[in-house]
Amino acid sequence: MEQIILQRLQQLPESAQQEALQFIDQLLAKYQQPKQIMRRTEALGIWQGKLWMADDFDAPLEELAEYM
Repeated sequence: MEQIILQRLQQLPESAQQEALQFIDQLLAKYQQPKQIMRRTEALGIWQGKLWMADDFDAPLEELAEYM
């Protein structure tokens, strides 16, 4: 795999090689960071303001009226 990547990288113009290098640096930063685990108290309220429920959420549906 490394040889294929090197061969294709060498075929690119220098400006594209710089761009590829920046992308590789981003990937390294992404995958080298230790995953942070949230404590239970930190996780509470994480979805606050992002979800909503309709006022008539538990109201009977008209489509099912004949079955009820």
